[in-house]
Amino acid sequence: MVSQEQRRRQLAREKFLRQQQRRTSARRKARMRNAAIASVLGVILIGSVALYTTGVVLKDDDSKTNAGAEVSPSASAPSKARTRATSRPTARSRRRPGRRNLR
Repeated sequence: MVSQEQRRRQLAREKFLRQQQRRTSARRKARMRNAAIASVLGVILIGSVALYTTGVVLKDDDSKTNAGAEVSPSASAPSKARTRATSRPTARSRRRPGRRNLR
């Protein structure tokens, strides 16, 4: 017959072994998960670097995509170098305030 102390020690040993197995399994799962995440991120990083270096992402010779980005020549704003005290009133400044300045 097994004494109560021996039975308690045996149960504690079994509990410890179950905990160790659970921890080992959790470590294995975490290691597999981390390896999968690292490999996916590595593929994404290598793919993006490859696309960037080959010029697929930033294609400069494609005129259709950059057509709206081209700068068209336009009239520059008039210079305001002269101050009001020294400048003579022009025909444009003598117009009535409610009217638009049409060209």
